[in-house]
Amino acid sequence: MPSPYIYRILPANPAFGLAEAYQNPQLAQLSGASWQRIRLHWGWIQPNNANEWVEFEIRDAEIDHEVAAQREMVALLQGIPAWGKGTDGLPLGLWLPDDDPQNLWAQWVRTAATRYQGKIRHWIVWNEPEIWQTDHPAYSWHGTVADFAQLQKVSYRVLKRVDASNQVFLPGYSHHWDAEYGRPAYLRLLLDELAKDPQAGIYNQYFDHFTFNLYFNPEGNYQILKDWRDWLTTQGYTQSHWLMETNAPPSDDPRYPVPDAQFKVSLQEQAAYIPQMLALSLVLGLERSEVYVLLDPAFGADPEPFGLARRDGTTRPAFRSFQTATHLLSEVQSATLQKSWPYWWVTLDQPDRITHVLWTRTTEPLEVELPATKKLGMQTDVWGHSEWIWTDGHLRLVTLPPAECSNDPCFIGGMPVYIVEWK
Repeated sequence: MPSPYIYRILPANPAFGLAEAYQNPQLAQLSGASWQRIRLHWGWIQPNNANEWVEFEIRDAEIDHEVAAQREMVALLQGIPAWGKGTDGLPLGLWLPDDDPQNLWAQWVRTAATRYQGKIRHWIVWNEPEIWQTDHPAYSWHGTVADFAQLQKVSYRVLKRVDASNQVFLPGYSHHWDAEYGRPAYLRLLLDELAKDPQAGIYNQYFDHFTFNLYFNPEGNYQILKDWRDWLTTQGYTQSHWLMETNAPPSDDPRYPVPDAQFKVSLQEQAAYIPQMLALSLVLGLERSEVYVLLDPAFGADPEPFGLARRDGTTRPAFRSFQTATHLLSEVQSATLQKSWPYWWVTLDQPDRITHVLWTRTTEPLEVELPATKKLGMQTDVWGHSEWIWTDGHLRLVTLPPAECSNDPCFIGGMPVYIVEWK
């Protein structure tokens, strides 16, 4: 009979990542994450000329350690040094041929890909170029959509020439910067621009994966991702979808209070959000999903502390919640959304078991009935505390903890409950 306890050191889950996990290898190992996004910022790595390499955020020794630990890395290529930037704010020579020495972006991409050949084979070209507000801290792209399409094409061709096995991503897309301001969807505009290229078919439309960055609202994110997946499928796109950034950063951590947070999120709500979003990502068939970030960023565009752990390595409740999710949501063969109101119910088919993930949307505890295929099962909370549960073989009663609902309308449900039945 399987043990009802969650082990402290969990097996890596290939579906789930934790951004910049290299910053604390011990916590990374405990987390159960198998991959991570790292940032290679051109302006910080080569601040003065193309012949230098400053180990600004991540050192080569850390990359080697992550390779040895078998935690895959997805490199984000972004930023332009002053010496490589034209008066238009774009990389000098961007529209020149890829092999022209004056195409400085092509030279940078080639240098990075060659340096890490055999160690990194997943590459994201920029992050959230749709942010149009010039005084926003996350504003980073100064060109047109056509300019960005050129950046994507140059990057794709160079990366594939360095190593044909390199996988190239479209930039992380946040969706809300367009939707909330009634602007045309940047992703659609970019896809249209790439499709104009007569060689787009030869180069797989210049990307291998879609990349999305979505936060705070698991059910809203589910609908956004579903709508995009459905539309992209009708347009004939077969590239996989990755959720590269997700989280609900807390505003009530006593050590890092955020009085002017975008949304009120408690430490407990952050812990509830993680398994909700990861379970829904499996229903959507996303190839991979990643929580941003392991440690609070040393600097960033938002006031909230995004880390599952603080800079000193002390963990928030969401770290434990992530641990449990990476263990119980592993080896999923198929996932189904059974019910969405007043509680959400996701069922996962796994090689040796069926796992149900349930959470309520009400501010009161909710008792639900599940059909039981086995008399014996296991119930686990988000902290990994488990107990055997018995039934008459027909129905199983499950009590779901209430949601805090720190915001109105309420968008983060209560703490999920896992019900496991072995085949």
